[in-house]
Amino acid sequence: MTNSILKRTSNVHASKSPELLEKVMNYDNRHVVERLQKKHGMSYKQACSVFQDTKRFLYMCGTIPGQWTPPDTIDIGWHEFGLFMKEYEDFCIKHFAHFIYHKPATSDQPSDPNAPKYTLQVATNLFGEGVLGENWYYLNEKGKPVLGPGIEKIGYIVLGDCSPGDSCGCGPGCSDPQ
Repeated sequence: MTNSILKRTSNVHASKSPELLEKVMNYDNRHVVERLQKKHGMSYKQACSVFQDTKRFLYMCGTIPGQWTPPDTIDIGWHEFGLFMKEYEDFCIKHFAHFIYHKPATSDQPSDPNAPKYTLQVATNLFGEGVLGENWYYLNEKGKPVLGPGIEKIGYIVLGDCSPGDSCGCGPGCSDPQ
């Protein structure tokens, strides 16, 4: 990554707002859950879990500047939520005061192969040990999934560069204003 900076992951806790997180997690949209079930063949329990983790991911995107890449399952939840555009926009504006754009990698700006691991490390620091489950993972160098509860602690994350409030959640160009 060009112009990347290092930031201690312990600083993540300074951005955490328990009240906001509670409001985000209490948000309900049965249409997203139903769509996950129908379109992706998920059980009701799995669809609810994916939607809960999608909201956690969006909380991270909405409150912590940086380049965040969702695991595949959470990305599916994000895509399905985004199809309900008015509800998704209202959710973003109400909770984060800005729209969280989904910016996929392109051939002009490919994704950082380490971004999923960094995202998982920050999510673990943000939400705490034992909170993240099977929807939170990254693929290691051998292509095997590493789940949230089993990740290593490295103490630093790499953040790309972009403007404050542009925490897109994926893709290049997000930054830390510090």
